[in-house]
Amino acid sequence: MLVLICSCKQSVDNGALGRGQDTMERQQEVRKVIGSYFHTGIDIIRGPLTVREVEDELDKIGEKRSHEQGRFIIVGGPAWDRLKANLKRSDELYFYRSDEQTWAELHGWAGYVAIRESTVIDVLPVAIN
Repeated sequence: MLVLICSCKQSVDNGALGRGQDTMERQQEVRKVIGSYFHTGIDIIRGPLTVREVEDELDKIGEKRSHEQGRFIIVGGPAWDRLKANLKRSDELYFYRSDEQTWAELHGWAGYVAIRESTVIDVLPVAIN
């Protein structure tokens, strides 16, 4: 299980969260958008995150997996590069983790999602079972 916690209030361009919503309201909205996209419940939602924050987290995940398995593993790679290339200034990045039931039933997901307004534009899974 991967649990990352952050209390950031920044969007992709490192600016303040817009649309006049506080972070909790926006996270609830994003939770619904992601849940609808994956057709499942979402346990954890964290963000919005900056590109740099996501890259730092991906580096840490990659280092941990490499150390545990004794080999080099690229976390992110071309999929992350594609996601970054498609981002616009107003897009938001969030970390998500599906609910416990999905993990118990062996179809859990965790990763990063790019949101444009109220639409998922890309996902980067980092854990799937």
